[in-house]
Amino acid sequence: RSKLATLTPASLCNSFSAVRALSLPSSLQAYRRFSLPIILLLVLLLIFSMPARVFLSFIDITQFGLYAQGVSGPWYAARAGRVRLQTPTVAVELTHVKWRVKPLALLRGRFMLALDAEFAQRPVKAVVGAGLDGRVFVQHLTAAVPMRELAPLMTQLIVPLDGQINLQDVSLQLRRRWPEELRGKVLLTDVALTLPTQLLKVGDVLIGLGKQNEDILLAIIENSGPLHLGGQLTLAAERGFELRLNSTPGEQLSPELRMQMQAMLGNPVNGQFNFRYRGAW
Repeated sequence: RSKLATLTPASLCNSFSAVRALSLPSSLQAYRRFSLPIILLLVLLLIFSMPARVFLSFIDITQFGLYAQGVSGPWYAARAGRVRLQTPTVAVELTHVKWRVKPLALLRGRFMLALDAEFAQRPVKAVVGAGLDGRVFVQHLTAAVPMRELAPLMTQLIVPLDGQINLQDVSLQLRRRWPEELRGKVLLTDVALTLPTQLLKVGDVLIGLGKQNEDILLAIIENSGPLHLGGQLTLAAERGFELRLNSTPGEQLSPELRMQMQAMLGNPVNGQFNFRYRGAW
């Protein structure tokens, strides 16, 4: 009777749990111990084996104005026959596109891709991606693009241009669709202006990229042609721009071209022609 009096509901529960634990097979206990790591491993394998076309459909790249065709390979190292960026103001198509994920960038909260593609049958290389804070990154962009391929983007130019645009290690950081940071250089080669009577060869023009307060600044660093160009282009966030150019033509410029410049730009001041134009983009 004294032994029965010492039994309590708590002691009965503890005894039942002990008996139940002893009755479980050791293999089942081991399974429960390792089930969570196994499930996590299976999930990771499922993610890393996801095809790129499924991954692109899952994140819905069309909301960013991107359209891809001929996608193959896993999402972290894939290729596409064509990738097109289509917005109300820009339409750019890349071909023979390859990309691979940079895993170390994930530790910084950024999803970055090393991109290798072609534009107008010319190579384009860059590192592109986005961060958890909404910023978009383009780093180490190198490309060579004929100006004629960008004609729809240069409708504001009052004088048609010909030549090639070479982007040299251009990097920018976008937030709310406007650059917070911008650096790099652009080399314009074999630039020519289509004047009313003839073609004026400007030569090569080296341009530096940067920021001035909130505005984008493109400043001429060097010009090897007969015009000896200088000046800058300022792009404002309010979709306005201002182009300032100056030219001190050398003796190699023909009298006919000098007269045309004088007719278009007015009389030179101390031998220098000045040009200023404002517009919207």
